[in-house]
Amino acid sequence: MNLDRWFGQWQVESGTPKETAKVFALEGGAWKTTVATLSGTLMATRSVGGGEPRADWMLVAAVLESPAGPLYFKLMAPRKATEAGMDALLETIKGIRLQ
Repeated sequence: MNLDRWFGQWQVESGTPKETAKVFALEGGAWKTTVATLSGTLMATRSVGGGEPRADWMLVAAVLESPAGPLYFKLMAPRKATEAGMDALLETIKGIRLQ
């Protein structure tokens, strides 16, 4: 449900955000993890300081199924910067642990 809600904050060139998003299992972490990425225009900007829609941005969302319940990670930032740090970001998500 969170992914669907987050996808609803975006506009893409063709199709719907849900159809355009890349959703995959992230292997190598402590728990089952689903990652979704989406590029387009962020329409709901309130959570990033408000203002006009932000074109050429990217969403990276992860749902980690921990023993304590689901953990949610959401990053929204300019696409170029996000793509440049994607490998490090995914490694960081894999390393998340509860203490």
